[in-house]
Amino acid sequence: QLTVILGYLEIMKMKFPDPAFQDILDNETLAASNIRTQIMFTKDYQDIGVKSPQWFDIGKVISSVAASLPLSHVSLGVHLDKLELYADPLLEKVFYTLMENTLRHGKNVRTIRFSFKTLDDSLVVIYEDNGGGIPAEHKEAIFERRFFKHTGFGLFLSRTILGITGMTIRETGIPGKGARFEISVRKGAYRVEDSAE
Repeated sequence: QLTVILGYLEIMKMKFPDPAFQDILDNETLAASNIRTQIMFTKDYQDIGVKSPQWFDIGKVISSVAASLPLSHVSLGVHLDKLELYADPLLEKVFYTLMENTLRHGKNVRTIRFSFKTLDDSLVVIYEDNGGGIPAEHKEAIFERRFFKHTGFGLFLSRTILGITGMTIRETGIPGKGARFEISVRKGAYRVEDSAE
């Protein structure tokens, strides 16, 4: 029904070109779009934790997600060496959100890169792009359940999905030099090259 409403609003915008009326229609369209986003958020949120966590080959998950996004003008580097993570089955939504946000807000992004580093008792998956980055004052706000430049829901969901198996995510990029997200994975929730870490 929201799709029908949005369709009629588009027709009205074509039939009534008066600028004052256009502003009203733009506001109605935005409101309807926000309702649709919130409905999709609710649908995704209710699915978190419903299915048991399992092991995922992260390189394969990222390749699958990348195939659904318009990345023809972006160089995608995936340097994960058969890394597997123990996670909620909605894990792919985390990587989709990161890449989709880069494409939407990254400002002339040309590269996206995935890598990881091991620490004494944990592992960190690193996501980087060469876009405009995240302003320092918004680094935590982007994960909150509120509307922020069309994001917020996706990153809030991502943090919740990762939290099911004890993973955390934070933004550590330098504003103006690109976004950088670090996903921390506790020992026992990752495997590299088929050997438990």
